[in-house]
Amino acid sequence: SDVVVIHPGSRNLYIGRASDAFPKEIPQVIVRRTSSPSTSPPFPTHIRISPAALEPIEADVKARLRALKIRTQPSSHAQVKSYNAQAVPETILDHNDSFKVDWVEFGNDALRIPILSTPPPFSPATIPRPPPPPTAPAPPLRAFYPIQHGLLNTEDYTSIRACLADLQTIWTESIEEELSIPRANFSSCSVVLVIPDLFSKTTVREMIGMLVGVAGERGVAGGGMGFRGLLLIQESVSASFGAGMSTTCVVDIGAQKTSIACVEDGLCVPDTRINLKYGGDDVTAFLRSLLVKNDFPYRELDVEGRVSDWLLTQELKEKFCTVNEVDMIVNVYDFQVRAPDRPTLMYRFKMYDEIAIAPMVCWGGNVASRRQIVVGRIRPLTPTRMPPPMHFLRRRRALPTLPDLLSPLDLAVSRSIELYAHAYTDIKERDLEDRVRRLCASILLVGGGARARGIGRLLADRVGRRLAESPLRAVVLESPREMDPRFLCWKGASIYAKLDMAGEMWIGRQEWEFGGVVRVLGKMIFGWD
Repeated sequence: SDVVVIHPGSRNLYIGRASDAFPKEIPQVIVRRTSSPSTSPPFPTHIRISPAALEPIEADVKARLRALKIRTQPSSHAQVKSYNAQAVPETILDHNDSFKVDWVEFGNDALRIPILSTPPPFSPATIPRPPPPPTAPAPPLRAFYPIQHGLLNTEDYTSIRACLADLQTIWTESIEEELSIPRANFSSCSVVLVIPDLFSKTTVREMIGMLVGVAGERGVAGGGMGFRGLLLIQESVSASFGAGMSTTCVVDIGAQKTSIACVEDGLCVPDTRINLKYGGDDVTAFLRSLLVKNDFPYRELDVEGRVSDWLLTQELKEKFCTVNEVDMIVNVYDFQVRAPDRPTLMYRFKMYDEIAIAPMVCWGGNVASRRQIVVGRIRPLTPTRMPPPMHFLRRRRALPTLPDLLSPLDLAVSRSIELYAHAYTDIKERDLEDRVRRLCASILLVGGGARARGIGRLLADRVGRRLAESPLRAVVLESPREMDPRFLCWKGASIYAKLDMAGEMWIGRQEWEFGGVVRVLGKMIFGWD
């Protein structure tokens, strides 16, 4: 109960005691008033609907329906548009709204920003009081996300220290309010930090100093949090611990990134790490564009201007999105719109293939224009034709790099498996084939973006096609131990903290103060170079 497990994400923070069954899910964002414009929008705005982008995805969906001999009606899209164009909202009174939202009034005390505090009253007995100047309008509210795409947000912050200061504020208040641990007791607690597979050494070094440093320490943004010790673990390794698997290929679909890495015997193979710059937010933005294209009845939908509308689209994605072919029928759905000082409105609308096309962002179509791929510790090679899957066990062949814009998820997974085979040059071919066979049979799908129904079956089918000429068979595991895939990494980190082997991996405060990174390199179960 004295160990705090922290798994920071691009949208949410998963935090809790190691003895808890499930973590607390907290939005990792700070809202303050500022007049400086944002250089990067908080939600993706790059999704575009064009025939060139939709045609490959629609053709793929129709081919899957024909393969299963599922008949479709030619007039399905016309039915959806006609019904949605005539939809009228229904007003729900407050006493009939079971899920009524209590809105928070923003003020100086709620925002807790020093520059917004009211100055002390002027004393008229000492100096004559001049007439008050006209009141200037308050600066607009702006949301700051310290972590974007799995890395520190260097676009909206002037420095890394400013970003870490906001991150420290969020973590400190979350521990105090959600876990009921006062700041004075941090020195008697330890912390487990889950870091990305592809990490920045500067970011990890600053986070270690922030967590174990004491208040007012030199080089720590705003003073450290003063924990007794720290344990570091990578996301792929913690997911394997949470699933109870020693050898697996972890596919983590988050809000803004998708990371892939192979784990063997509880260690991440460095050369297999791949980071795709798309995730669940791209699916949400694509779904919003598809709904607007088909005359969505809520005409005021504005995901860029109102956070509530973005959360509404996120809710529609989580409730209705699927890649199961049998669910692609014209059906009537409903949703509620809740806004401050307005009654709740319930809309009924129809959807057809939007729920199946939106998750296909991960499988090509070049819908997400910012898509790019980062491969860890791999020297870029000249792109060539991909060798047949039968030959990837022959380790001495040069591997081509992944294309930057048109790399679907199944291609990245198969490439990570190929990199795993090429990472071992000192074992026999037969032993290597057995290892790769076990790896392909244990592809682990985790993350909040992995909750769409049928996504695991589709990924296994696509990866199996990539390996069609080899004797390998792809098996994708979803929700192992019936656990929410969002919490699997956090749960694995809490399990790892209880193991006897973890007792030698704790980074103490004095060790960090006297030796820094050089002193604690032996206590990291991953490579630092």
